[in-house]
Amino acid sequence: HDTVGIALPARLHVRPERYLDDQALRIVTSVRKQTLSVRGRADRGSGSTVRLSATDRDGKTRSLGTAKVIQDGTWQFYAPFKTARLWSPEDPHLYRLKISLVDSKGRELDQSDHRFGFREVWVKGPNFYLNGVRRNLLATSTWPLAEPLPRTELKRRMLEVKKSNAIAFRPHIGPWQKDVREIADEIGLLIVDEAPLYTDGSGMYAYQDPRFWANYKKVLDGLVAWSHNHPSVVMWSLGNEILFMGNQRYAQDLPQRLGDLARHVRKIDPTRPLTFEADLDPDGAYDAIGLHYPHELPAQHAYPAITDWLGSAKQTEAGGGMLGTVGSSFTWDRKKPLYIGEYLWTPYGDYSAGTVFYGPEAYRDRGKFHGKAQRDAWYDQTIAYRRSEVTGVSPW
Repeated sequence: HDTVGIALPARLHVRPERYLDDQALRIVTSVRKQTLSVRGRADRGSGSTVRLSATDRDGKTRSLGTAKVIQDGTWQFYAPFKTARLWSPEDPHLYRLKISLVDSKGRELDQSDHRFGFREVWVKGPNFYLNGVRRNLLATSTWPLAEPLPRTELKRRMLEVKKSNAIAFRPHIGPWQKDVREIADEIGLLIVDEAPLYTDGSGMYAYQDPRFWANYKKVLDGLVAWSHNHPSVVMWSLGNEILFMGNQRYAQDLPQRLGDLARHVRKIDPTRPLTFEADLDPDGAYDAIGLHYPHELPAQHAYPAITDWLGSAKQTEAGGGMLGTVGSSFTWDRKKPLYIGEYLWTPYGDYSAGTVFYGPEAYRDRGKFHGKAQRDAWYDQTIAYRRSEVTGVSPW
């Protein structure tokens, strides 16, 4: 890295002497139990009371109740929330939660309001569920933004994602600017929110230094605190392509270390499934299997006949010079969801990919026919993955 400092736009908040700590707020909705759970902290708020109400998009307000701030400044609230209008990609309905901090005389010391969507996600066997309905994560992703985009341009791009019939998006090597989650909440785009540990091809991380892992857990704490209350965030990706790039040669206990990350995040947020992009299921600790580049053009060339490969063990492939998982044997036993977060990138500078679909004609224009072949392979392979009921697919 050749840059240091604050990576994303910063927001400055002015607070009274006794205030509600927004970073500590956790909103949890349960569709199965029809309940709303809220917990938080009030700085210098011991002995105060928190009042809560929820306002619908049509302006109807329901009083929820109160919670006492205890000696350490924390408070918790739990109550039924019947007849909720559920948040989903088809109906991204948002409520607004108003929280007031009042003293023993009923005087308001601070107040805050937060949008939330009433929804619940879980996994069972090989499937992902949103509000009790089985959903496959038809997803897309892209490289990190070089710099934050204006909100209007970001929303335009995210609406284009929805127009493609994708229902999910992974902000690769996150976290991205907060506008991504806010817009996703509004338009109904599911987010696989990703932490910044990524694609180490040279052992650049200090895998054997305990300080590295302690620091990374703090990064994950920050990611959860930043994104927890966004209904669009339905899964955490705790990193990208670490075992995939052969880094166990630098630390034999690396799978266990990555598993420890999952166990750590599950303690602070048990409400969302966890995956680690490309690294399968490190230490058996993750909820969804992360797989990248398993069956790739041009090593595979008899399209579409070769696309239905998931029924048996095979050597997975990662082209373009990546170490990947070449030589390993992968089998999806369907005990957990499978999320194929990247496939058919096809990073080759020769004519091989184009010739698979277009034969000698590909030599007329390498770039043109390479792109067309990649498109055709995506089409055939994606249909096969959907036929095999893969839980999540995201071409790259």
